[in-house]
Amino acid sequence: MATILVNGQQLTVDDSFLSLSPDDQNFLVDELSRRLPPPVDSLPPPVDKSHIGQLWPISRDADGNRYFDSDAGILGALKRSVMLPGDVYSGKVQMNGPDGRISPEAIGRSLEFASTFIPASPGLRAGEGLVPGLSKSLRRPNSVEPPSSNALYAEAERNFEAMRNSGVDYSSDAVKTMAAAVQSKLEKRRF
Repeated sequence: MATILVNGQQLTVDDSFLSLSPDDQNFLVDELSRRLPPPVDSLPPPVDKSHIGQLWPISRDADGNRYFDSDAGILGALKRSVMLPGDVYSGKVQMNGPDGRISPEAIGRSLEFASTFIPASPGLRAGEGLVPGLSKSLRRPNSVEPPSSNALYAEAERNFEAMRNSGVDYSSDAVKTMAAAVQSKLEKRRF
């Protein structure tokens, strides 16, 4: 009796396997590797069937089983709205993130609070639940420091120098025609 390794599994074969030619042994091992199930660690990960309710307070766990979730749906939004002032006061909700900007959680919770306590249409009250990404669009963009005039001149000089050193000859008529076309397009767009 001999032991061989196929797909990470040890198989015991009888002595007749050892009497086969090396080509026949390889053929048999290949055939066994196709027929044996793959090792457990090479199986695809299980599918996560979890879901948080958007309208009703009913969610699903990873196995797909439904359960009552007081933090989901309209009930969850109402609960978070009522609890927002206390959560801010106690420090559970930070208004500013580590970058000094308003945190996404504060924006989302403030939208829920405002849509709960300000008279509005049902479509507006649904807010983030029906229009995903709405609260993310309300964050202020990062402020960008404009370059100085010296930095702009230095960059322009570097590009002009690269163009001069490229070894390409541009016809002055071609450059004039291109500049006139660009000027014409810009003048049309202005009005």
